[in-house]
Amino acid sequence: MLDKKTLRFLKELRQLCGDSSYKVIEVKTLINNAPKRLRLNEDMVKDMLKYLEDQEYIDIKYSEKKTYCLSILTKGRVLFEKVKEDAKTKAGYRKFVIWNFILSAIAAFGGALLAVWLF
Repeated sequence: MLDKKTLRFLKELRQLCGDSSYKVIEVKTLINNAPKRLRLNEDMVKDMLKYLEDQEYIDIKYSEKKTYCLSILTKGRVLFEKVKEDAKTKAGYRKFVIWNFILSAIAAFGGALLAVWLF
């Protein structure tokens, strides 16, 4: 699994590339389109692109000085579907825990009230 910074960077790449076709993108475009909180520089972009290519999330057809021709591979697109599914699962689990806590508290209060009333 990717760290949050690389995952966010891949999301930006996916928005720029769109479908599975190859797009020519400059490093400055990647830096400008990325959120400012990522604080990217040219070296970080090159390292992330190399890492994503090694992990087979993207395919780099060619690269010149500060220009890349790349495409998001199937593994990269599937990753986002998995992230969305995990987020839904976590949200469902949170709802379950909250409702379980509330109903347990009501049952405990009702049981204590019944015990006081009987004795």
